[in-house]
Amino acid sequence: MLGSIDLSGVVVTGDALYAQRGLARQIVGAGGEYLFVVKDNQPTLREDIATLFADPPVEPAVVVQHNRRGGRQEVRRLEASTALSEYSDWPHLAQLCRIEREVTRKGETTREVAYVVSSLCPTRRDLGGCWNSTAATGGSRTGCTTCGTSPWAKMPAKFEREQHRG
Repeated sequence: MLGSIDLSGVVVTGDALYAQRGLARQIVGAGGEYLFVVKDNQPTLREDIATLFADPPVEPAVVVQHNRRGGRQEVRRLEASTALSEYSDWPHLAQLCRIEREVTRKGETTREVAYVVSSLCPTRRDLGGCWNSTAATGGSRTGCTTCGTSPWAKMPAKFEREQHRG
């Protein structure tokens, strides 16, 4: 079905149901990009991503977002990495994200973690516009270490970059 649709310039986002190799290939083949949540329907990929962020070979780019509404406070922390893009057999993989969402309501705090795969390369496309589009808890903003471009200056005031110190 996607073969007949021109997806040039389109980012297809989806929850774990859409995190399928064939669909990823079709989207990129039609000129688009993808950003999918990864859950237990892709157990090996999910474990690879969790392992990467548990002990990253290179510090990931990190963005933190704070929201307050009524009696609810929410903190989203997004980490993005390209470390597996050369090693993974996932189609057209450019970067991975780990999204941690912490919500405090009436003194009780809950925490969720979601993982994301994307064909969007930080040197070609900023994932920031997908922050609110994914079925998980967000997209990401990453900078390019190769060309030195940094999208951090383009971020809304509610975002802040978190500095990592070893």
